[in-house]
Formats: sequence, C-alpha cells, structure tokens
Amino acid sequence: MTRTLKIGTGAKACLHAKCVVVDEERLFVTSANFTEAAHERNIEAGVLIADTVAAKAMRAQFETLVTRGVLRKAPGI
Repeated sequence: MTRTLKIGTGAKACLHAKCVVVDEERLFVTSANFTEAAHERNIEAGVLIADTVAAKAMRAQFETLVTRGVLRKAPGI
C-alpha cells in the first residue's frame, strides 16, 4: 500500500501530477495547475501519450480508487 493510502501518523505522499484520459486513446500528464502562475510564471512540464493501453490503465487506476472510496467522481462526469 502506498504512503498516501496508509492510515496513521507517518509521512504522507500525494500525487501532484494532473492526469487526463481522453476517449481511452490518449493520456495527458502534466505538473501544471490551472492557475495564472502555472501558465505564466512557473516552469511546468507535460506529456501527451497516444497509447490506448496506457490510457485505459490510467482510467482503470482512477476507477479503482473511486470504487475503494479513496476518490470521488466529479459531478456530471
């Protein structure tokens, strides 16, 4: 189990990357936030991956986290 999911007082971790799966065909992973600083002042990096296996795997990962109650689906999605 990852540090983020463990219950207790130990060190925690979080996923800071933003991941977007598009049509189970493409996956966009970026460090950028949707803020003025991220788009105008920070040095951010992102990658668009055109790979159905990777896109489906990422979607499955997030769906598993929703099923386990670790994440909640955004309304309307």
